[in-house]
Amino acid sequence: MDKKVKFKTASNKEYTLLWKNPPYDDADGLCWSPECKKPKIMIRPNLLPRRKLSVTIEEVVHAFWFDKSETEVRKFSATLSKILYQYGWRLNK
Repeated sequence: MDKKVKFKTASNKEYTLLWKNPPYDDADGLCWSPECKKPKIMIRPNLLPRRKLSVTIEEVVHAFWFDKSETEVRKFSATLSKILYQYGWRLNK
C-alpha cells in the first residue's frame, strides 16, 4: 500500500493521507482541520482490515465535512464500512 495519498475535498482543499501512527496513542486515525496550511490525515497502518476501512472512511469524511460531530461521522463510517465489507470489498495487498 502506498504510504502517502493526496486528494482534494469538495472545497478544493488538498489533503495528504498517510499510513502512519497518529500522535495520540488512543487514536486509530486523525484528521487535521482544513484551516491548517497543509492538512493531513494519519491512519494507524497495523489495523485489522475492516477497522482500517472504517477509520479511512471516517477520517476522509472529517476532511470533507469537518463541522460534523464525531458521533455523526462514526455512525456514517461504521454503516458504510459494514455494507462494503458485507459485499466483499477487501484491501488488495
